[in-house]
Amino acid sequence: TGAFSKNNRFWNAALNYEGEKAQAILSLAGTMMGSGDKAKDPFQLRVGGNYQLGPVKLYGGYTYHKNNTRLSVPSPEYIGAAMELVHVPNPLNNGKGVDTNAFNVGFQIPYGTFTFLGQYQYMTGKVKNPLLSRVVFHGEKKVKKNVIALGTLYHLSKRSHLYGVVAWSDGKKGLKVDKTSNRSILMCGVAHHF
Repeated sequence: TGAFSKNNRFWNAALNYEGEKAQAILSLAGTMMGSGDKAKDPFQLRVGGNYQLGPVKLYGGYTYHKNNTRLSVPSPEYIGAAMELVHVPNPLNNGKGVDTNAFNVGFQIPYGTFTFLGQYQYMTGKVKNPLLSRVVFHGEKKVKKNVIALGTLYHLSKRSHLYGVVAWSDGKKGLKVDKTSNRSILMCGVAHHF
């Protein structure tokens, strides 16, 4: 329709802090939709940081996303349906997406030649578009997701390591049938830093 070709204005800003034991970041980002696009301007705020507590590094973060049409890691069929419903003019479409709040905590613990990693994410949100709620989220007006991931690194040298990660994701409410929100993943491999 040509509407997407006008969505070429993006903005972002960030503040970063780096101390001896702590790091933190605050970032803001948004898109200014073109005049032919029905979708409301999306906005994202992220706050995150880490703190070195002896040998252990602790992580925390929060993300607020307004008018999200992609969620975190959406299924391909979800992207297509959301884009068509939210961006194209329709009498039942208010142009809004999903407002989400996501919270993350994690850790990194070295032990000999190993480093153990873990992370937990809780995401919750409200579907602000009745058309999106009806068609994509099977009538649900809320979305929820829990993600747990555990991993380990085995250091072969200062720049090379083997890794293994297992992750589990559980979607609730509108995400209960989303393939990406309901799955388990096992990854392993080798990495080298040049």
